[in-house]
Amino acid sequence: SARKLWYWAITAGTLGLCTSLAWYLKGPSARELPLRLIRGFSFYPASLSFLFLLAAVCIALLAIFKKLSLLKKNRAFPWLVHFGRTSLTLLVFHVYFFREAAIDLHFKKAFAPWQGLGIIIGFIVLWGLIAALWSKVDYRYGLEWWLRRLSRSQHKLAASKSAFSLK
Repeated sequence: SARKLWYWAITAGTLGLCTSLAWYLKGPSARELPLRLIRGFSFYPASLSFLFLLAAVCIALLAIFKKLSLLKKNRAFPWLVHFGRTSLTLLVFHVYFFREAAIDLHFKKAFAPWQGLGIIIGFIVLWGLIAALWSKVDYRYGLEWWLRRLSRSQHKLAASKSAFSLK
């Protein structure tokens, strides 16, 4: 329920604030703390503080979307379906695009933070448009599509070899 989601969002946010508070109270000597990841609020490599606070934001957004979708009949945000149906493909593609290609093309750390944010927002909008067009062919040949086909064939293979098969 939405109430449980808010509970977890507040819990994750509290943990994030507590772990970042350790840095501010101890200063640079916080590096001597038992958990190596409590080193301030860093994006990369992600600190515990960052992970907990990011989890709190994501869970709170999920609670808001859930509440809004209950207010409207059926789907309040149909454009989110496209991201859900292509999430694995998006994950793999974004790792290549933002990590590997950025290094090969010498784009790593070449942009100001606001320019990087613009690139990320542009990528999300572009992916939303691609996924919306892709939905017309039922997301054919995406990683999710291949995974479904592979799991069906493995399921059929396991059923044919089963001792309990009726065939």
